[in-house]
Amino acid sequence: MTLRKAAHGLVAANAIRRMAGAYLQFARDNRNLYEAFMSFHTPDHAGSPRQSLWSFTVEQVQRMTGETHAKEAAVALWALLHGAATLEAGQVLGENKPASGFEFGLKAWFLLAETPLSASRAKKSLR
Repeated sequence: MTLRKAAHGLVAANAIRRMAGAYLQFARDNRNLYEAFMSFHTPDHAGSPRQSLWSFTVEQVQRMTGETHAKEAAVALWALLHGAATLEAGQVLGENKPASGFEFGLKAWFLLAETPLSASRAKKSLR
């Protein structure tokens, strides 16, 4: 519900940015619930909260990337967000590992997500 509220009524890029902020804030404010939610021991079936979150995220990402790259772009976004939440919780960020790395990663994600032709070329270059 937190991410749905954050994205409500916004254009795609603004929705994703607000969702990213809401995701990290939720992880900060609800550390134990976040960890339980992300646990591999929670169900991941069609009606599960985790599946609902995934479906909503893919829908939002698809508004930017189109259908072809939506799932892979959503995985990349989720990895960035989950990684940032985990690093922050582990208190490993500081002078040598700046927290601004998250913003750098998010900008890179937006750059590729907003240019579908680049996404196709990037995929080919990774082969």
